[in-house]
Amino acid sequence: MKEKIIEILKSGLKRNIPIPLYYQIEKTIKELILDGKIKEMDFLPGDLELSKQLGVNSRTVWRAYQNLQKEGYIKRIPRKGTFVIYKRNKISHSIGFFYFSEAEEIMVKRAEYMQRFLSQYGYDLKIFPFDYNFYKEVNLPKFIEEKDLKGGIFVALDYVECRDNFLRLEEIKFPHVRLGNMYFLEELKYPLICGNEGKKVKDVLNYLNKLGHKKIGYVSSKEKGAGVEEYFKFYEKRDFKQNWFLNLNFSGSKKDYKKLPTSHIARGYLETNIDLTAIIVEYPLFAIDLIEECKKIGIKVPEDISIIALRDTEEILYYSPSITTMKLSDKKQAEKACEILLKVMNNEWDFKRKIIMVNYEFVERETSTKKEKLLEKEGVEA
Repeated sequence: MKEKIIEILKSGLKRNIPIPLYYQIEKTIKELILDGKIKEMDFLPGDLELSKQLGVNSRTVWRAYQNLQKEGYIKRIPRKGTFVIYKRNKISHSIGFFYFSEAEEIMVKRAEYMQRFLSQYGYDLKIFPFDYNFYKEVNLPKFIEEKDLKGGIFVALDYVECRDNFLRLEEIKFPHVRLGNMYFLEELKYPLICGNEGKKVKDVLNYLNKLGHKKIGYVSSKEKGAGVEEYFKFYEKRDFKQNWFLNLNFSGSKKDYKKLPTSHIARGYLETNIDLTAIIVEYPLFAIDLIEECKKIGIKVPEDISIIALRDTEEILYYSPSITTMKLSDKKQAEKACEILLKVMNNEWDFKRKIIMVNYEFVERETSTKKEKLLEKEGVEA
């Protein structure tokens, strides 16, 4: 059996995609157990043996095994080995998690938390990363029937075919929730779990205001929204210039973003608003473009201007200087989505509640001015 497991893992391991290797190993072994191809009391290859055969670090195998043990699939006993303890009839139903593949790294983390939460209630999680055209090309009710899913967690995209697919799901009363994007709120009645966008912007504005910033710019992805409302509310009784607000009018993929003249837009915005001391940015990649243009025209970040991104993405994490952001807890959002879905499945959900919000956490890094620096800049004693 060990040789067969190694052979299956070898043939299925993909090194050229953003899904972590440990998660691929964990998911494959889990599927083999659920399908009955690996049975209770079957031994798995040891950490060192499997890592050598797959050409991966032993810590990668160790992490996959640790997760499987936490979820009750395997047992690890020192000097004896690793073996399956899962009884196949324990979990009889699967939940689907559908997400945009460009957000793979973030969504895989959420999938881990979802699996741990759902396994307590006798459900397994199947993940379905999709490309931009997925909802245009698929019939969701048919797809769900083929995959034998009992419930679903979906990330929506902003086009009509996506909305129509969700309307079909509601028509057949398939239990599901949406995660993240606040699209189609008027048309759809099933619950949406998302970040509290209004409070997020309000918290950032209050943070900057406490640091002494009075002239704060806002680069939005769209003309309207909870964040935009909070920004204009903040300036209702304060001095304000309309050109401090810029609607980028873009919330699409990284691939499409690269087609836009964003460097020119960033340069023009900075040169038009030389009085700003801070800028809040909705689309994370534009925060990077702003900083790059600041470097070119001699504006120092954060000494001359603070820049805060409203989302914590992979690009933000690895950029230097590290960018101050608002971060949504993967664990909180994943567990909340599962909690609400189970209530929908058990007919315990009040459909008058269409939106369930999770609060963001503030992550202060290198691109926001400390209070003492701002006071020095303005010639005021702390």
